[in-house]
Amino acid sequence: FIINAINLIDGIDGLASGLSGVALIFYTYVFYMLDEHVYALISISTLGTIIPFFYYNVFGNPEKHRKIFMGDSGSLTIGLILCLLSFKIANLDMSAHSITSNFNPLVLAFIPLMIPCMDVIHVFIHRLRDHKNPFLPDKNHIHHKLLRMGMSQRNSLFLILGVSAICMIGFILFSQYVGATIVFLIYILGYTGINCWMSYKINHIEKNK
Repeated sequence: FIINAINLIDGIDGLASGLSGVALIFYTYVFYMLDEHVYALISISTLGTIIPFFYYNVFGNPEKHRKIFMGDSGSLTIGLILCLLSFKIANLDMSAHSITSNFNPLVLAFIPLMIPCMDVIHVFIHRLRDHKNPFLPDKNHIHHKLLRMGMSQRNSLFLILGVSAICMIGFILFSQYVGATIVFLIYILGYTGINCWMSYKINHIEKNK
């Protein structure tokens, strides 16, 4: 599921690599603090390959042959690595370090991946509701909705990355005070509410054209 979530979120330049980079920065920190140095090395090494790709994917000039694309092989490989790292964190003993002792390992593992994972669930349900094949592509991903609302690709990219980073930090800090179930429930309700609002705005925009 995680592997395909990373693959399916790769709809505009830099989105899959950007969201993966945000998660990898956090994973590197967690593994380092828990003295899991091998996994910290895997995280930061993967991040090191993503950074130059992100630059040439988002800011590269195709006329000068300086623009590159990820493709399925890249997104599936990154998804596999993120899956491995997230499951490792989910099974770590957070009490081993005072900084992480108050956090639920499930929250630390999966909150950084919630936007691509929620996006997959949303589009899957949307296709079933419209009596379409859930495995065929459409334009109902979150980045497609932002584009239909009039935002540029680059603005949509940095908005999603910013929201992802802020939500990740906020919900992880919030998880010190409530259980993991409450954290994920609030995230799901919030994401669903935002998507419903975006759909309403898109319908309003398209009716007024």
